Amino acid sequence: MTLAGALARLHARLACYASAVFLPSVPGTLHSNWPDFLLRKPLAKLFFHRLKRALYLRLTGQRQRLAPTIPAPTQRILWVYLGMPQLGDSIMDLSARLRFSAAHFKVDLYSVEPIAAWYRGDPFFGATYSDAAALDFSRYDFVLLEALSWKCMRFKARHLPEQKFLALQGFYYGPEFNRLEFGYNAVAHYGGSAAVSPGPIRPVFNLQLDHGAEQREQRTVALVVGGVAAYRTYAHWEEFIALVLRREPGTHIVLIGSANGRALADDLARKFAPSQRIVNEVATQSIPEVFARIRDAALLVCADGGLMHLGRASQTPILALLAGPIHPLMRFCASECATALHAPASVSDIPAQQVFNEYLQLRQAAQVGLHCLFLGAEPGCTTRQVLAERA
Repeated sequence: MTLAGALARLHARLACYASAVFLPSVPGTLHSNWPDFLLRKPLAKLFFHRLKRALYLRLTGQRQRLAPTIPAPTQRILWVYLGMPQLGDSIMDLSARLRFSAAHFKVDLYSVEPIAAWYRGDPFFGATYSDAAALDFSRYDFVLLEALSWKCMRFKARHLPEQKFLALQGFYYGPEFNRLEFGYNAVAHYGGSAAVSPGPIRPVFNLQLDHGAEQREQRTVALVVGGVAAYRTYAHWEEFIALVLRREPGTHIVLIGSANGRALADDLARKFAPSQRIVNEVATQSIPEVFARIRDAALLVCADGGLMHLGRASQTPILALLAGPIHPLMRFCASECATALHAPASVSDIPAQQVFNEYLQLRQAAQVGLHCLFLGAEPGCTTRQVLAERA
């Protein structure tokens, strides 16, 4: 074998090993941008990322306890969900619990306090914890980790070292992907006969809350202000609001959002105070209260973020602003009632007039399914999950 041939063979083996980082280990439709991700990330870095997580398994002594599926005799599971306390991610990742609704086992949730608080009282979970000292770990005969991350593995090795377990995301980490699709695919794959409950793939929040508005307030529009990432924070809400108030005399706008949008919301409320048609509720309500506000509105207007996913869970029609590598199909399912406007670099590159034009379309027509508009090149998005097909 020539040196070139040997190097090509070595590269192929490295790529195959590293592919667990950017290709899912479970079957099913999944929208992601892994080919673009692979172009930006050195193969060696991806190889060592998988190797690092494989070492977690060995160093914690957990490799031999990793199960291929949830065993049939399982009675009680602890679902360990650790990571950044992101509302939107938690909705997308945990919605697949619906597939377990007819299972014979019971599931408790352990997470950081913000997430535990959001799901406390959910009828699916037997109990929800954020304090390990409150748990009786001997009750659990199986552990469901969200991923093979160090946080999850350290918790597993420390508190439940002998129990069998599996990790829904496994080594998968890095590309942008539709987390809702992934969650449902993973539960269907690993749950086996336990994941038999039929139904569509859909996002849900805390199931103790009413997820369907009996009658939406057709004169009320919910608008999310603020944001964490600059490229996902819209800068032209004032212009958009002015267009709505001028063209729709009967419409009232409720401003919602977290503390990072408080200053902007206060400024907007002052500027439009004479109209008496702006209600400022930014950073004044609990997440369940915000959920109810969105659920009862005629429309949710927002940039990509956690409250957008609350809107998805409540089945409220959505006008969403996306940017960068995020393709709308990585956030929405094709069946959802939403219009997604996408800009290549920043949501603020979308003119307020264009946002308003799409707003009118949603307000005036009975839209069915997802409608996508791209201001520039459409971001990469594929459902192909085979390394050999990479072009």
